[in-house]
Amino acid sequence: MALLLCMLMSGCASPNASQLPLKLTLWQGINPPPNREIFQKLVDRFNQSHSNIQVESLYIGQPDQQMPKILASVVGDAPPDLLWFNPTLTGQLIELNAIRPLDEWLAQSPVKDEIDPALLTSIELLRYKTT
Repeated sequence: MALLLCMLMSGCASPNASQLPLKLTLWQGINPPPNREIFQKLVDRFNQSHSNIQVESLYIGQPDQQMPKILASVVGDAPPDLLWFNPTLTGQLIELNAIRPLDEWLAQSPVKDEIDPALLTSIELLRYKTT
């Protein structure tokens, strides 16, 4: 099962009122297709309940299909805003400088208190395993 890791891959500054809604592109490799359909319903529900943020979820294939797309997007300076990827790709993504730590951003974020502490613990464990 893929581990949910949403990494900001491009600069996402806080938008001002003229930039709303904030449009985010999410690349994911959710499989099998019925799971993608369920996930899309969740994204649609999120979009309907958050008029200031709109997420576009795009299926980019399984891990062997994802790396060429991710590499091309990084080299072309057009990466997605969010990436849900299989953790087996983490080392390669770090070597490419395709992902970056969110520690500073999260420490200053007003939403940190809304994040499930178990998720934060999982992120911390993963970070220590990859460093």
